[in-house]
Amino acid sequence: MRRETVVAERLRAVAAVLDLGADDPLSRVADLLDVPGVPGAEFDVNALVDAVLGPDGES
Repeated sequence: MRRETVVAERLRAVAAVLDLGADDPLSRVADLLDVPGVPGAEFDVNALVDAVLGPDGES
């Protein structure tokens, strides 16, 4: 599984716990991460993935 997809799943879980809607920025970021290449992303994808999973992908 792509690291980005793992992070997207975790962000969606957080959004669900916080009862955020699909238009919330956290949900939109999760949706962007599911798309290979992250078109239109205005953030550093690798930095976000490393922040959630750690630089070695170990969580």
